[in-house]
Amino acid sequence: VPAVVSAQVSGSSVKLTWGRSPHAKGYEILNSADGSSFSLCKTVSAGSGVTQSLTLADYSNSRPYYTVRAYAWMNGKKIYSDYDKTFRVKNASPDFSKGSKVLFIGDSITYGTPYTAVTSTKDPYYTGGFTFSYPRRINQLTGVRFTNVSIPGATYTYLGTITYDKSVKKHCLTANYSINFAGTPKYEPMEALSRADALLYDKRYADSVGGLIKTEDGEKNPGTFKDYDVVILAAGTNDVKYAGIEKLGSSLDPAVNTDNNNFTGAVNLLLTRISEAGNARQKEGKKKIKVVFVDLLLRNNKGSPSESVMNTFQQRLDAIANFWNNKSDAGFTAYKYSHNFLTKDNMDILSSDYLHLTKFAQGQFGSQMADYLIKNNIIEQ
Repeated sequence: VPAVVSAQVSGSSVKLTWGRSPHAKGYEILNSADGSSFSLCKTVSAGSGVTQSLTLADYSNSRPYYTVRAYAWMNGKKIYSDYDKTFRVKNASPDFSKGSKVLFIGDSITYGTPYTAVTSTKDPYYTGGFTFSYPRRINQLTGVRFTNVSIPGATYTYLGTITYDKSVKKHCLTANYSINFAGTPKYEPMEALSRADALLYDKRYADSVGGLIKTEDGEKNPGTFKDYDVVILAAGTNDVKYAGIEKLGSSLDPAVNTDNNNFTGAVNLLLTRISEAGNARQKEGKKKIKVVFVDLLLRNNKGSPSESVMNTFQQRLDAIANFWNNKSDAGFTAYKYSHNFLTKDNMDILSSDYLHLTKFAQGQFGSQMADYLIKNNIIEQ
């Protein structure tokens, strides 16, 4: 199924971009007024490359839903793929100086693995988003400004040591668990990983650079937690896999437990920093930060870790969110994005490798989350 990437409106035309489908001979571009009944706009032959684009004239706000379906020939018969019914041009010409500023913190799923083609864009507030990631879909549907600092293998629990490697002139993570990143067991010289770990786990290093959240390309400085209206927390799955149940932690109270060597303490440490930033915002006359806890995507997975262990961590995340929501001095309001998106029954279809989402699934997950953010007034458009 072709994954719709973006729709850029200019005057009365719209440029639609989608992901290429293997073996497709061509594509049909469809649009709709309500997302239920689609009409054919144009047919184009399949091109090469990761994505393909087409500009259509006569764009109308009355028909904001656009989609693409692939076709091929089999035994002289034209056959079609399914198509995405959730992509809508709700923000035809979004003013990127307005709208909520959203920070995504997650693991490889939120990062967009295994699809790492970067979208080229001139949007001044667009940073760190990958073409087929669900944060990118949320950006397209809502017009929010966003930064995605998610990294493959990310955990809340601190499992390693950050050191400065003179040979690569970067802060790097030396992990004390056996996992292979980029073909290098127990050592990760990828700067994005060390930056994120430094931000989340090493307060001294974070303080030394002002607590800055830096993007993968290093071109922009998106600021600190205080600059964000919404923080979406979508990590946690790798804590189950690499830290294990023995590092779940005990006390929910951040006054007692901000030990980043256990899961609960590590999440509390992160939330403490977000809370401090939120309280600083309020002193400046701004609103509290909104923190969205996203349910673990793989809690109904087919492999390891077990479903019961995943559910134990999910219950702990829920308990942490509830505890902070009841704290009178918290600088943020906690929300819980509950879903049952990836299950044992649909994993063969929506997962590319029983771990990550397909391009199409990334878009669907983003569409559903965008609807949640809009419905609950979490973002401003």
